[in-house]
Amino acid sequence: MSAASDFDRMILDFMADDPMTATYLQYVEEYDYATSENILVEIATPVSGILLDFDRTSNGLSSKFGEMVLAGDKDFYMLPTQKRDPVAAPIIPNTTRDKIIVAGITYKIHVMKEANPDAVAPLLYNFMLRR
Repeated sequence: MSAASDFDRMILDFMADDPMTATYLQYVEEYDYATSENILVEIATPVSGILLDFDRTSNGLSSKFGEMVLAGDKDFYMLPTQKRDPVAAPIIPNTTRDKIIVAGITYKIHVMKEANPDAVAPLLYNFMLRR
């Protein structure tokens, strides 16, 4: 058994214990034949995740992924959609457009990292969210 599969099982167990449902807002461009222009279409997908506050480790300051953490920033761990539902379409995060709604609050994705040790399919997404 590989470390990646152990990690994957641990994530699934943890998410099964106390899941939080959020909404991932994905914005994709589609061609509108009536106007001959590309338009942004919003696709809302329910996702499982964990929302955490950041620790302020040094004089009230901290950083994540090389970015300074500001007041109100959140740490969000999201299970890939195909882990929750095997037939669901996978979400490919776009940090410049996509948003996440958690507990009625809409956050922009400031930074995103994925845990993908086997380089086959992501096990977990980690987002730094900002209002």
